[in-house]
Formats: sequence, structure tokens, C-alpha cells
Amino acid sequence: AQGIGREVAAKFSLEGASVVIADIDKEKAKKTAEEIGRKYNKCLPIGIDVTNESAVNSMIEKVISEFGKIDILVNNAGIQPPKQEFFEIESSNWDRVIGVNLKSVFLCSKAVTPVFIEQGFGTIVNTASVVGPILWEGSLSYIASKAAVAQITRAMALELSKYGIRVNAVGPGHVDTELNKETFAVPGVREGMCQSVPLRRISLPKDLAGVFAFLASDMASYITGHILYVDAGLSQNK
Repeated sequence: AQGIGREVAAKFSLEGASVVIADIDKEKAKKTAEEIGRKYNKCLPIGIDVTNESAVNSMIEKVISEFGKIDILVNNAGIQPPKQEFFEIESSNWDRVIGVNLKSVFLCSKAVTPVFIEQGFGTIVNTASVVGPILWEGSLSYIASKAAVAQITRAMALELSKYGIRVNAVGPGHVDTELNKETFAVPGVREGMCQSVPLRRISLPKDLAGVFAFLASDMASYITGHILYVDAGLSQNK
């Protein structure tokens, strides 16, 4: 309902898709769906905890009931906790990050795959991160979750290729979203990040939306198991 997800939903809707906004904040999902629906195409909001398997299964059933099919799944739910040395991380916080960032990808993909197989088509686009090729301190749970998203993208692509189902991922670099508001508010952080990026700027969610649309489209019909890094060259600068 916000950040990258919002821009991806708006881009898909602009391109003619009927979009489902799935977010744990039901009111925010409703507001975003209304705004996108007024501008572009039909948009359905669903309040959901994507770490809950029964809720995910119910969501898929509701979407099928509403639209009759599902063409694309975008797994974008994610959280990034404040920086903290790994030996100070509470196990409950570790579980939450892994649940939202990684388990949700497994659960949503698991739920939608039988639908794709029955239809004979479908594609999945996951949100990975630049923290696959590069690392930084104080983010072990986030790094673990996003590196795993990249790997399960490749593994799912291998397993689902025999059904003609494609699975890819977008790997963002530094993105200016609500999720990173506190980080960017620290004096000097934004400037430092800009200096670390070859293009010398932090990306906006709209810089990523078209890449998700490309990977989900027929223009990428021969691409599967790929992580497309959209990081202004950050991963090439390490």
C-alpha cells in the first residue's frame, strides 16, 4: 500500500491490469486502492498478514472469486529493522523479519502455484535486494532474508519451469521510501549513500516499477530465475 508496492501497483494498473493491494494495514490498502482505481483500473484492497498461511490461502480464493484468474504474483512485503549488531538481535525480532521478508514469499508462491498450473500460465516477481552481492553492518536479519529471497527465486524458477511458469526478482539498491524515513533522517546518511552510488542519487520507487512490469510481461517471456539489480551500479562499485 506504500513505497515500492504502491508504485508497482500503480504501474501495473496503468498498463491495464486489475490489481489487488494486499497489506497488513487494511485502511491504507483501501485508500491506495481507491486512489489507483480512480486513476487507472479496478483495484481491490485486502488487509492481510502474509506470514499467516490460512490468511494467504483465503486471499488467493478471494482473488479468484473476484477476477476468475491470477496472472501475476508480486511478492513485495518487507521490513527493515534498525541497525543492530547481530549478537544483540532478539530471536522474536529475527523471526519477524524472516517471516515478513522470506516466509511470505514461500506462502504466497505456494498458494498461487496450483492456480497457475491449472491455468497453464502465470509469473512471479519477488523483491530481493542489493544485499545479495554486497553487505553492510548491522543488518544481519535483513541480509539473511533478502539473500534467501534471491536463492529461492532461482530454485522456484527451476522447479516451475516445466509448467511454463516464470519466476524472477528485482534487487533494489538504496530506495527512498517510508520504510527508510528514519535512516535518511540521520544527518549525513543520505549524502553518504549518494556518494556510494555511481549515479550519485538515491532511487525512488517509481524507478523500480517499470522493471517489475517488464519482468511480469511478455517482453520477458524468455527470462526466468534471474535477479535484476536496479541499484544505479551500486553492486558493481564494491
